[in-house]
Amino acid sequence: MIMNLLRGLYYYYSSGATHRIPYFSTITAFVLMLFMHVIQISIALKKFFNIEINLVPMPDVHRGLKYLFLGLYFLPVYFLLTRVFTLRKVKNNNLTENQLKRNRNMFFIYALFNILLIIILLSDKIVFNKYSH
Repeated sequence: MIMNLLRGLYYYYSSGATHRIPYFSTITAFVLMLFMHVIQISIALKKFFNIEINLVPMPDVHRGLKYLFLGLYFLPVYFLLTRVFTLRKVKNNNLTENQLKRNRNMFFIYALFNILLIIILLSDKIVFNKYSH
């Protein structure tokens, strides 16, 4: 299932502005989706069990350095995923164009669902902060 979603993303990223880096774009999108799950778990733990997790400990430094640190946090996950989902496996495409498009659309629906879930988890915090002043 995951491989088919990745193949759909690879198909999507093989055209347009990312046509030169479809594999990098595919794995990066998957890493960001995994990070969204970590954020969801963190928010749920805080909301339901009052357990606070500092996801990305950041020293008090310039914003550019914070982006650099964030990239360094993602790097091991990226390299692990490139070993599990190799370019050869992702490119090995025995799916039709319609199946690839369906898998691509499923990934984007899944991404939107995850964003919606984060919004729902944060919604009471946003509403209460707005009216607590």
